[in-house]
Amino acid sequence: METTPAERREGRKMNRETKRNERAVARANRQNDRRLKKAERLNEFGTGMMTSGMRKKMKRNRG
Repeated sequence: METTPAERREGRKMNRETKRNERAVARANRQNDRRLKKAERLNEFGTGMMTSGMRKKMKRNRG
């Protein structure tokens, strides 16, 4: 398979772009996982978004 330098360059460029894309997707997935985890943790109290201090207070009051 004989390719001209221009074609090789084009291929490398595409490769770089897909790599960058994959990295971006991986990062987005990690962020989403963190958000989902947080949402699940907050749902235990059924209180939606709260500061950690308020959550601590509630825990203490539940006895």
